[in-house]
Amino acid sequence: MADGRYLRYDKSADQVESGYPKAIDDNSWPGLGKYAQQIAAILRWTGGKMMFFLKDGSYLRYDLWANSIDAGYPRLVTPTTLQGLAE
Repeated sequence: MADGRYLRYDKSADQVESGYPKAIDDNSWPGLGKYAQQIAAILRWTGGKMMFFLKDGSYLRYDLWANSIDAGYPRLVTPTTLQGLAE
């Protein structure tokens, strides 16, 4: 959601889980609190990773297992960093 909140969707029930939306903050997503209002899109990646695309053309790679932003992020979305997503 563009307002600093997120949803968790239950695919088997085909609905948003009870109690959502919740705020994106450092308690729910360590390290993401300062980016909450900047998130434009999220993509679940392989290997327990998620990509958080920010409104300024950069992105964060988040490690779900470590529950933290990977070192060296944010990075700009470029043809080199994310092939096919940038012109």
